[in-house]
This record gives sequence, C-alpha cells and structure tokens, in this order.
Amino acid sequence: MDTPTSNTGPLGHPRGIGFGILLFIITFGFYGWYWAYKTQEETKQHTGEGLGGVLGLVVWILITAVSAFVIPSEVGRMYVRRR
Repeated sequence: MDTPTSNTGPLGHPRGIGFGILLFIITFGFYGWYWAYKTQEETKQHTGEGLGGVLGLVVWILITAVSAFVIPSEVGRMYVRRR
C-alpha cells in the first residue's frame, strides 16, 4: 500500500474571490491562466505531487474542462493526507 507523503512544503498564498474575478475581467481572462499556474505550482511545492505549474497551465489551456476536476482533486488529496 502506498504511504501518502506529508504536506511539508510551503503553504500557498490565499487569493480573494472578488479580486480574482475583477482581475479576470480586467485582463480578459489571462488572470485565469496565471491563477491556474500558481495554484498548480503551489500544490506541487506543498505536497511534492501533482501536475505542477507548467503542465497544469498546459492542461488548463488545452482542455479547461479537465482542470475543473484536476485542481479540486489535488486539494482533496491534501486534505486526506492531513488527517
């Protein structure tokens, strides 16, 4: 059985929802790319697992519908490991 790795890396930085929506509108959606990159990269740095920033951004750009499941899945795995 796999032994889950601990969440030992640095924590990510919280980003406000309203601020994110505003930047998304102002930048014509490009902030969404930045958000996807940073979220994936911070998750990878924290857990040592996951897609990481560049690959996560590529998935986000090419098949956005998949990213709607990848990011929450990685966050869910972090919560499971934390127990």
